[in-house]
Amino acid sequence: MINRLVAAKSDHSLERALRRYCSPRLLIIDELGYLPLDKEGRDLFFQVISKRSQTGSVILTTNKASETGERCPGQRSGDGNS
Repeated sequence: MINRLVAAKSDHSLERALRRYCSPRLLIIDELGYLPLDKEGRDLFFQVISKRSQTGSVILTTNKASETGERCPGQRSGDGNS
C-alpha cells in the first residue's frame, strides 16, 4: 500500500490512490511494522488512516511488540490473560 501511494504521489495521482484505500467499508492492513517506514511513508499512511476515520473501519495486524510490552491495551505479555 505504501509503495503504491509513494508511486501515486510521484505521478500526481495521489488523490485517486487515497480514494482507493478510503472507499471500502473495511480496510485490512496486515504486517504493519514488518518493514520500516520513512517519513514520506509515515505521512502517507497517516493520510489514509485520518481519511478512513470518517469513511470506514480499519483492522491493523502486526507482529511487532509494543514498547510497553502490552499485547493488547491493558494486557502485558506473560500476565496469564492471553
